[in-house]
Amino acid sequence: MLWITWRQHRTALIGTLVVTAGVSALLLWMWQAVAELNDACSQHDCITGVPGALGDQLRWVYASLYFGQPILAGLVAMFWGAPLLAREFEQRTYLLAWAQDVTPMRWLGSKVALLGAAVLLLSGVLAAASWQLVGAMKESGNYFGMDDFKALEQWPPTQVLYALFAFVLGLAVGLLVRRTVLAIGTTLIVFATVRLVVAFTVLWWVPPLRVAASPQGGGLPPGAYYLSGYGMPYLRSAVLVYQPVERVATFRWLEVITYAVLTLVLAGVAWAGVWRVTRVG
Repeated sequence: MLWITWRQHRTALIGTLVVTAGVSALLLWMWQAVAELNDACSQHDCITGVPGALGDQLRWVYASLYFGQPILAGLVAMFWGAPLLAREFEQRTYLLAWAQDVTPMRWLGSKVALLGAAVLLLSGVLAAASWQLVGAMKESGNYFGMDDFKALEQWPPTQVLYALFAFVLGLAVGLLVRRTVLAIGTTLIVFATVRLVVAFTVLWWVPPLRVAASPQGGGLPPGAYYLSGYGMPYLRSAVLVYQPVERVATFRWLEVITYAVLTLVLAGVAWAGVWRVTRVG
């Protein structure tokens, strides 16, 4: 099954490997640049700070950090997961493939295990490179505005689960749609929607805290993440809604558990769907 999987998916595997290697190299290059400037600015005053010293390279820091993992997960969803079952049903090759010595469940299990291991490896490498850059940006202080909350989705376990969820999502959509192009488009839309919904709502899953703005302004504890506020700020009677920094670990695990549960549910859908097809057939 290893050779068959490689023969059938080598184009997608090689393409994704090249993209991952390129983005990871860019992340490590940015990490080295930021780390060197951190050392230089710690010995000499940097008027513009580390971001100002980076100049035109600054846009590559943010682009590689915030778009690298979604690009990898999107490629995995569209070109690994979605076609895996959709192409078999569309071209009806499953009638031949599943009639051989390899049972349908073993066929599916072998492919998911092999491709899933590749997803874990590639996403793990990219996540490690991203986390290195995040650490260097945090050392720069407030210049980048990088803190634990803004780096919430850069946590390596979360990034790995993103990619694994994308792969299994494509698998389940391909089973239900059974048309390759339609499965690719549908998978991309659903994946992007889920990512955006989770990213923009996760900090509200735990009831936030509230504090009255002080007469001198401000009022948030150190490291807290401001969510919203209400009242009359110009009279210093505003109420600030926030999440304390102590909850960062909670939100990290909430995201990981959410994507882990979604991944298991979708894997169960795909598994049950293939089993049902074989029973009906």
